[in-house]
Amino acid sequence: MTHVRPEDRHGRAAPGGVVMNLRAIVARVLDLVRRRRLERELDEEIVAHLEQAEQDYLRAGLSPEEARRAARLSFGGPEQVRAMHREVRGFRPLAAVVQDARFGLRSLMKQPAFAAAAIVTLALGIGANTAIFSVVDGVLLRPTPFEQMDRLVMVWETDRNGDTVREPASFPDYLDFQEQSGSFETLAALAGAEANLMPDAGDPIRVAALRVSHEFLPMVGIRPLLGRTFTAQEDRSGGPRVTLIGEALWGQLFSRDPGVVGRTIRLNGDVHTVVGVLPAKADFGTLQILGAAAYRRSFADRGGRVDVDVWVPLQLSSEIPRDYHGSFVMGRLASGVTPMTAQQEMSGIAADLERAYPANDGRGVFVESLADVVFGPVRPALLVLLGAVALVLLAACVNVANLLLARGAARVREVAVRGALGASMGQLTRQFLVESALLTLMSAGVGIVVAEMGVDLLRAMAPANIPRVSFVGIDARVLLTTLAVSTFVALLFGMLPAWQARRVDLLDALKSEAG
Repeated sequence: MTHVRPEDRHGRAAPGGVVMNLRAIVARVLDLVRRRRLERELDEEIVAHLEQAEQDYLRAGLSPEEARRAARLSFGGPEQVRAMHREVRGFRPLAAVVQDARFGLRSLMKQPAFAAAAIVTLALGIGANTAIFSVVDGVLLRPTPFEQMDRLVMVWETDRNGDTVREPASFPDYLDFQEQSGSFETLAALAGAEANLMPDAGDPIRVAALRVSHEFLPMVGIRPLLGRTFTAQEDRSGGPRVTLIGEALWGQLFSRDPGVVGRTIRLNGDVHTVVGVLPAKADFGTLQILGAAAYRRSFADRGGRVDVDVWVPLQLSSEIPRDYHGSFVMGRLASGVTPMTAQQEMSGIAADLERAYPANDGRGVFVESLADVVFGPVRPALLVLLGAVALVLLAACVNVANLLLARGAARVREVAVRGALGASMGQLTRQFLVESALLTLMSAGVGIVVAEMGVDLLRAMAPANIPRVSFVGIDARVLLTTLAVSTFVALLFGMLPAWQARRVDLLDALKSEAG
């Protein structure tokens, strides 16, 4: 009967064969992990085998010295046996890489000046890229806390008489926008404020406050950690004094007590009842809308970074004059409505209001994407900065490439000898790639430390108009990006000396060294 390999008639490995192959691979990888114990067991077996053979020769009449010699001759060299055993039990590709890594480490340790220069150069390039990418990732790439932010817009008023491009609306205009517009699912108003908070004990605390209409938080999709948001009744002029507090203030004043809802705080001398606690992300973008620079000046003692501490209902009256423009209007576009469509409708409404009210003479409306308001001023600068540090990394790569080429020229004899001893070009290429990977891995480790320090510095010095600075940091996303960049650099560097080695004529190299 003819024996066949475990393959089906189409030449594909049968399931049983695949399982056996996988088991063999797993077993060999585990053998690498348990190498020391296996080596010790092998040594014990070699010793036992030699002793048994020696005893057999003694019983055959040989002297102890002759028996020992005969046993060793019949067994062969122990080192050769160990090598054969490693080859049989090991996962050859992984074992070869481990061997190349050891050789590479020894090679780098023999040239500490080269290793230090290459590691420092690469670390600075990788560190700068990691730091700036962490800023770009935290500010521009992460999902925003506002739901469906692409549908959120700001509705600004413009003044043709004063050439004002963007400014807040008057509260009566906001009410007219709500009543007459069909382009928006919801319109909300907000305004900035400062307040003095009097704790139960101690001096008053100046806090950043945000006054919002009751539609605002539901519109942007921010839900309180505790309690509820404002009601329409609470948002009316003369309504009850209630407040929502931020997560940071909740921890500072109430030690994150879950029973804080229903307690009172004193703002500007008035008692307000706490109806809820908002998460730290709730003030996303609002300071950019209201003018972060002004907040930064008002709260310089906070190191330039400002988070909203308390929210209170807007509680404005329709009797406010139309020439007082203090209401920032934000809207969520209705389904299927584009900003351009909303702009056309709002321009018509503004023209009607201009004809109806003398205070609206020259007033227009400008609808702008909230993403452009928050990110527009900083996006170009951050992307240019990211491109600049990419050039820094490229310059570092060029410098290290020159170092590697110079080092490769000095290793011509080593390459020639290894080639003469039977090393294939593939083995030499793998060796250079592994050495490059080791160099890049060490550089990446140092670069991450450099990036951490750079991120701390960037957070401290960031302009007030950069949103979401609190999101900037070295996390898994940034580390994965660093790993990808480092892998690319390692492949690039590893191929340079490999390419150089391919051009070496082994015979000429050995002759020149011998001469």
